[in-house]
Amino acid sequence: SASVQAQLVNGSTHATHHAGHRSPADASTPATPHAGHRSLQDDVRHRGIEIPDSPYRTTLQLRHSITRALDEYRDLSAALVEDNSAKADRAAVAMQEALRQVSTDSMRSDGARVWRQHAELYEKVLRQFQHEDSIALKRSYFAHLSEIVYCTVKSFSLGAKLSNVFFCPMALEGKGAFWLNESKQVQNPYMGVAMPACGEMRETLGP
Repeated sequence: SASVQAQLVNGSTHATHHAGHRSPADASTPATPHAGHRSLQDDVRHRGIEIPDSPYRTTLQLRHSITRALDEYRDLSAALVEDNSAKADRAAVAMQEALRQVSTDSMRSDGARVWRQHAELYEKVLRQFQHEDSIALKRSYFAHLSEIVYCTVKSFSLGAKLSNVFFCPMALEGKGAFWLNESKQVQNPYMGVAMPACGEMRETLGP
């Protein structure tokens, strides 16, 4: 069946939902990158996560609120590099709390709608991340968390926050997965202490 696509121009959003692929409502299930995809942008297009055609401008306070949450994503990633589930769970809780503090008051209507979608997905994935005991399953949810973070970084003017996108072809039992970092050094959250340097930088996000 035909795909359903909604696209607006200049600060509004575009989202594509292809038949047979999961919608945002299914976003709390573990992430499985699509075979043959070369970029994280390809994966999020198949998930219906909204990204505007150009980033929304942010006030200093809004930028601070969002980047505080992204700092916790960075800490969560670092905990997975160390194979430290307990530390990762603490970072997930801290990220949830930081996300709940983000206010849409200063956002225009389109930006507020995009943020609400992202926030709902964050809540579902982080809750499920904490629910899992297996670090392998936590890493699967981290892959989807990374997709949402990618969309947030692309959607809002946050400077150079988490601007480097990495890919590990061996992650998730050979399915491959992406993650974001501020550093250009490979610090693989999927392979942990066994292979922390596995992976390569695939994209650099502009301000």
